[in-house]
Amino acid sequence: MGFSDAADFVKLELDDSGMIALDLDEVTAVAYEHKELRITCVNEKGNAIALTYDAATDSFTSKLTFDEGTICYLGVFTTSQEKYDTEYQITAGILS
Repeated sequence: MGFSDAADFVKLELDDSGMIALDLDEVTAVAYEHKELRITCVNEKGNAIALTYDAATDSFTSKLTFDEGTICYLGVFTTSQEKYDTEYQITAGILS
């Protein structure tokens, strides 16, 4: 992501009920902490899903529990399309 692509969106369909969990690799966590990346999550209606970031584990967790089959969208944005060419890796899962 970067230069010609300032944002990525990924559709997530939950295969179990629980809280959304997103684990960042080390490079992605550093980019997020230095405000080079912005990470959001919205439901099918476009309403924001609150995520809590834990710097000790480089992970996000949703505050709410979702049903199996819930669809949401993860948005990853670079904060400066001209300045940053940022690679990232995020692993999504469910906390039961």
